[in-house]
Amino acid sequence: MARNEARRSRNWRQRLMGWAVLLVVGYVLYAGALFVMQDRVVWPRHMIPAVDAPSLNAYGIEQMWVDIGGGERVEAWYLRGRVVGGDVNQKRPLVVMAHGNAELIDDHINRMLNYRDLGVSSLMVEYRGYGRSDGSPGQRGIVDDTARALELVLERPEVDRARLIYHGRSIGGGVMCALAERIEPSGMILESSFTSAAGMAKRFGVPGFLLNSPFRNDRVVKGFAGPILLLHGTGDEIIPVEHSRKLKAMAKHGTLIEQDAGHNDYPRDAAKMWEDIEGWLVAEGL
Repeated sequence: MARNEARRSRNWRQRLMGWAVLLVVGYVLYAGALFVMQDRVVWPRHMIPAVDAPSLNAYGIEQMWVDIGGGERVEAWYLRGRVVGGDVNQKRPLVVMAHGNAELIDDHINRMLNYRDLGVSSLMVEYRGYGRSDGSPGQRGIVDDTARALELVLERPEVDRARLIYHGRSIGGGVMCALAERIEPSGMILESSFTSAAGMAKRFGVPGFLLNSPFRNDRVVKGFAGPILLLHGTGDEIIPVEHSRKLKAMAKHGTLIEQDAGHNDYPRDAAKMWEDIEGWLVAEGL
């Protein structure tokens, strides 16, 4: 009887070890597949059809092209903010905008026009591989391109370097935070963004060190002394509002405004969002 019990115990331990090995192997295969496929998941440009450029002259938008090497280039748009008297060289704020990972700069013409009407110039740089831009997307390349375009625009006489604002939506918040580590802005607007891409990856059981584009918004927000406006929908199921609440707690000078909305439909009340942005710009002297 004792031998039978010992045999059963040994068999049970062997089964447990077998299951443990299967779980480990399964997890490694799962994490490996996500590692290989991550750029298609994080940057789903294959899901966005290429479109012809809109008639930018009708909006007063200037089209720019940024050389990224190897004979490739990315598209950028610049629009001057309106000023009283129409002096083209009058100093005005500049906002740099970055869109979500399933969008194009073409989707944000109205945002550029809204900033124009607030007297704020705007710059948008397309992500590599998106729309009419060459290359393959990734954190380093996209931030390189945005920094290069920004440096060119900062040389313009109408740009007030002391009133430089970054506005990033969703993954664009990561792009803007990463840009802030290179060229410090006066203030930042993070819309429906996250604490870090690593934090998002944890939801899927993937360790952050496997990410090609880690986007450490949390680190940047903690170290940024300027004002930060956080905008988020309370019903966001893609990037839960808790991310912005955590960023608000980390910020030295942060303002969080929540709205009844999800992720892809934020903002449901666009007029309210622009009122909030204008009020924040005025209150912060930007």
